[in-house]
Amino acid sequence: MAAARTGHDNNYDVLRLFAAVLVLVSHAFALLGRAEPAVPLTHDTLGFDGVLIFFAMSGILVATSWTSDPRPLAFATKRALRILPGLFVSCFVTAYVLGVLFTHLGIRTYLFSLGPVKYVVTNTLMLTNYSLPGVFSHNPSSTVNGSLGTLPIEVKAYLLLCAVGLLIAAKNWRARSALFVAVAVIVAVSYSTGVKAVETVTILFAVFAGGALASRLQNRIELTAPGRPSRRPLNATFLAALVAWVASYHVPFPVHVGILAVSVPYMILFLGHRGLAWARPLAGGGDVSYGLYIYAFPVEQALVALHPHLG
Repeated sequence: MAAARTGHDNNYDVLRLFAAVLVLVSHAFALLGRAEPAVPLTHDTLGFDGVLIFFAMSGILVATSWTSDPRPLAFATKRALRILPGLFVSCFVTAYVLGVLFTHLGIRTYLFSLGPVKYVVTNTLMLTNYSLPGVFSHNPSSTVNGSLGTLPIEVKAYLLLCAVGLLIAAKNWRARSALFVAVAVIVAVSYSTGVKAVETVTILFAVFAGGALASRLQNRIELTAPGRPSRRPLNATFLAALVAWVASYHVPFPVHVGILAVSVPYMILFLGHRGLAWARPLAGGGDVSYGLYIYAFPVEQALVALHPHLG
């Protein structure tokens, strides 16, 4: 199984693309001013389920990265190179191309305001900023890029993973104490700032943590089997996880969170290594999901502005 979980011999790019499409479709309802129906048997939207997939997969893959190279600077560099260059370009293009084209202010007024610069800087620094001066102000929603709201939560999850990893490896009580304080501070900041509800942050952290734990235990989790008879118990386990996920919406919130933290990462591991090989060409041989995730929302807003009758 270890060999099957390394490199690109898996379906993770397909699952990420699927998650990004779920978010895109979900946002279309709000941007058209329409109510989005909940996913059957749950209280979630398609978009939130897409984000759950992203966070579970991120927990799995980022924890694997940390295990392979548990150096904080190297870990932070990898995460920054994964997120920041694309985010900066997206924010710049949104502010200085789409912003110029769709602001209701004069172009000179818009460009000489602090709004575009503030938008690029704050969002690149993970200080979520949803607005640009006069941009999409006649749309049902004036939010420029609502997808950016989950990125700070993901970065804080990375920080927590790093701090907990160092805490586990620490040899003396002073280091453990300092790292414990660091974990507490990261959690406190995560809940005291940001644009997402406390319940949302709790669920996303839990699913990420479940993914990280699944990463550490994945060599003990049977996901594939060579013979047809032995595949049936595995399929039954996947179905049990799916049923547990649906049933969790009808139990108290703490139990709901715990079930999601176990069931979602397991389903991602299962689908990541079974049955979706036929869909891999859809991902184009690489991961395009991040680009789709950070560009889809403003492009959808532009389409709504150009075709207001769609609403």
